[in-house]
Amino acid sequence: MHKYNNGIWHTTPPAKLVVSFAQKSTDALKNANLLSRYQNGVETTTLLSFGLTTCHWLEGNGGFFTHNGLCSFVPATTETELKNKYQETLSYFAIMYYRVSVKLDFPENNQKEALTLFENVVKSSEIAKNTIANAKIGLACMLSDGEGGNPDQVRARELFEEVAAKNSGADEDVRTRAQLSLAFMLRDGEGGDPDQVRARELFEEVVDENSGADEDVRTRAQLNLACMLSDGEGGNPDQVRARELFEEVAAKNSGADEDVRTRAQLSLAFMLRDGEGGDPDQVRARELFEEVVDENSGADEDVRTRAQLNLACMLKDGEGGKPDKDQARALFEAVADENSGADQDTRTRAQYCLACMLDADIRTCAQYSLACMLRAGEGGEPDQDQARALFATVAKDTLGVDADIRTRALFYLGEMYELGHGGSKDQMKASACYKEIARRCCEQLPAIFGNP
Repeated sequence: MHKYNNGIWHTTPPAKLVVSFAQKSTDALKNANLLSRYQNGVETTTLLSFGLTTCHWLEGNGGFFTHNGLCSFVPATTETELKNKYQETLSYFAIMYYRVSVKLDFPENNQKEALTLFENVVKSSEIAKNTIANAKIGLACMLSDGEGGNPDQVRARELFEEVAAKNSGADEDVRTRAQLSLAFMLRDGEGGDPDQVRARELFEEVVDENSGADEDVRTRAQLNLACMLSDGEGGNPDQVRARELFEEVAAKNSGADEDVRTRAQLSLAFMLRDGEGGDPDQVRARELFEEVVDENSGADEDVRTRAQLNLACMLKDGEGGKPDKDQARALFEAVADENSGADQDTRTRAQYCLACMLDADIRTCAQYSLACMLRAGEGGEPDQDQARALFATVAKDTLGVDADIRTRALFYLGEMYELGHGGSKDQMKASACYKEIARRCCEQLPAIFGNP
């Protein structure tokens, strides 16, 4: 399996659990300052109690809900209206604990507190269905990952099922996020039996342009649907469409985050190199591997090391461009290092390729030295025929020790063609050898003397 087929799922906060995290965060900090004025007697408030929170009621305007150091102002004209917004405020506090608080000057991320708040909101029957759906997604994510308590894959899957249903009352972007997470659990058999057919169907629904999914959710679904189509999971394989989907996600304007986009680039590079789903394009495949390898690509260690390994192979063999043995070796060494972050399979492959290159170095040196001895008759009778054959082998060996030895072999080979040693004279081949030497020397001049 060439494609990088690993689930990328609910690692981001559920959409619209809090409307505009940045704005809410700014408001919360501002509200904390305002609240201190009321608490210090600058303004008058009435202290109200709503279940898990305390509310400082500014009569006729709204109230400041507080919970363990978090604060949110909720506009309202009556206490009844304020009470009706209590559960929605709990959702806000839950997500602040669960994700956002780690980036702000709020109390430390408290997963157990978040779990309690999500559970409280999910049980409510007095608030909007979309608010409950958001809380269910947050709760399902925490249960699935074992955050705030023991993992419960079964209940997490049930919650995603509830929100993913067409009659759940959730907004489209919330429902598609649940569909995405549910698809991963169905595909991988988490929380119940695997169902790759339905998982593929759910990915298809999210990918649809009319699904209402945001860019992040859609591109994640596209990536994973492409993997299933390529490998024939959940239905017949479709390499052509898989390649198209990888192309869409790999594009710089796809809206995918860096992690998702680099995974798509890696999979697309494999398909282009091997001619899957369309004509092969080794030049572009090599370019994509290079983009993923770049330290600014945003790729994680596993994806980057896979790209490094395959780019090294292309550089070694001259696929998609000129061979570059030195860079290939450097990449193999980087992946083979025990601290590279590569998985065991990738690191072992890099170690094997590096060993092959080192063996080739030794072999090429030995072939060149033997050819020189046979040519000069050192250590025995001269053998021009075998010397000529060995020089020819070394001269074209792209895995050899370095360019200098190959160039020397080319010179002696050209001389033997010119003089007819080890075979008949061949002035055209001799000329070709000398021209190749001149070309290589010209290529090395900028590196030696600098560009004019």
